[in-house]
Amino acid sequence: RRVAQLHVKPRRRDSSVGPEVDLEPERLTGQELLPLAAARRQHGLDDDLHFRAQRALLCNHVPCLHRRRDLAGETLPEGFQLENYRVLRVIASGGFSFVYLAHDEKEAPVAIKEYLPATLALRTADNPSPVVPEQNLATFRYGLKCFFEEGRALAKLSHPNVVRVLNFFRANETVYLVMRYERGRTLQEHIHARGGVLRESWIRSTFATLLNGLREVHSNKLLHLDIKPGNVYLRGDGTPLLIDFG
Repeated sequence: RRVAQLHVKPRRRDSSVGPEVDLEPERLTGQELLPLAAARRQHGLDDDLHFRAQRALLCNHVPCLHRRRDLAGETLPEGFQLENYRVLRVIASGGFSFVYLAHDEKEAPVAIKEYLPATLALRTADNPSPVVPEQNLATFRYGLKCFFEEGRALAKLSHPNVVRVLNFFRANETVYLVMRYERGRTLQEHIHARGGVLRESWIRSTFATLLNGLREVHSNKLLHLDIKPGNVYLRGDGTPLLIDFG
């Protein structure tokens, strides 16, 4: 029986551009990190250093916000009423958004994706609307428009292998996408759980099904732009789902 070996390498510090440095923003300022990030990109090293540099700079512009690893203060609190939905908890986060588990008015579970790019805006504890420095406002608004248009386009799609958008709306000076809540885990988590070993027959079957969903996306003149193991979701029954469009 043939198997395919997939490796997901953990991030680590890299010293191929200059001396090895500590990449934590608590140790270096944004002004120090930005040129280092640019140098690394010129050498083909595309990591999250540029993201950290921009975040460090942002923290210097927004009062009462501190550089810290615990970002829980930025999320909407448990029990927060968002239109017809009650927020329960955060289930995912990334550089551009948070995803919450919530209940609708019928107590049915939904997933709500909130546009909140960490490099452009932050939320303070006393206000659900994000704080956007003036120099980031144009970029923030452009991303907001794209996020809203993404919701409008995805709401028209109905395919078993593409994330189902049920609703989208503006609130708290940002945009929210309400999606069907699915139980399972990402392909990346599945690969790690199996030690990087997947049967070739499983790969062929799973990706043939996934490509059916991608074909539907392309037939509607849309592009995903960020297909990777972390953005492929495996339901409890094993069927794949394209999530988190770029």
